[in-house]
Amino acid sequence: MNRCICPICSGDISDKIGEIKLWIPKEYHLPEGYNIVSCKTCGFCYSDTEATLKDYEYYYANCNMYQGMPAPNDDWEWLNRKAENLISAYVSSESRMLDMGFGKGAFLKWMNARGYNNMVGIDPSGASVSAIRECGISAEVGSIFGETIEKYSNSMDCVFLFDVLEHMLYPRTAIDSLKKYVKSDGLLLISVPNYAYLKENDNP
Repeated sequence: MNRCICPICSGDISDKIGEIKLWIPKEYHLPEGYNIVSCKTCGFCYSDTEATLKDYEYYYANCNMYQGMPAPNDDWEWLNRKAENLISAYVSSESRMLDMGFGKGAFLKWMNARGYNNMVGIDPSGASVSAIRECGISAEVGSIFGETIEKYSNSMDCVFLFDVLEHMLYPRTAIDSLKKYVKSDGLLLISVPNYAYLKENDNP
C-alpha cells in the first residue's frame, strides 16, 4: 500500500517506477528520499513520500529562498507575457487579482509594472511577503491549505497558481481552496511546468 494516495483517482495501490534520494538539511523537516510510482488504477505517476502536509507547510513557510532569487530570465519573461496576453481579454487594470504561492513575486512585479495595481499575493513565507510589500504590492502570509482569508473571499476576478500545483500533496484540495477566492464569474488560471521541454532547454 502507498504512503500517499493517487492525486487523481485516490487509488492506494501502485507500481514503483524509481526512487529519488536526496541530501536534505535536518532543519527542513523533509525525508531524504521518496519513490516515484504509477497508480495501478489510472496510471498517473506521482511522488509517494513520507512527508506530511504539516512538513511541507513548515518547509515553504520557513526554508524556501525564493525571495532571494535573481531577476527572471527570458523564459520567465516569455511566460509572464503569455499569461498577461491570455488574461487581458477577460480582465482590466482595475480587476481584483490574486497570485497564490507567488514565491519571488516575478508575475506580481510584471503585472504591477504594466498598470495592474489591484493585485495581491498570498504566500506561506513571511520573507517573500515582506520582499513583495517593499515593491509596493499588497501581500499576506497564508497557505493554500489554510483558512481562507476572509477579506479576499469570493472577491477575485482572477486567481493565479503558477508552478505551484506540482508541489501540492493534495492538489484537489488545493484547487477547492482556490475556488473560495474567485467570484462566481471569475477565472482560475493554473500553470504547471512541462518537463518534456527540459531536453530542449540548456538553461539550468
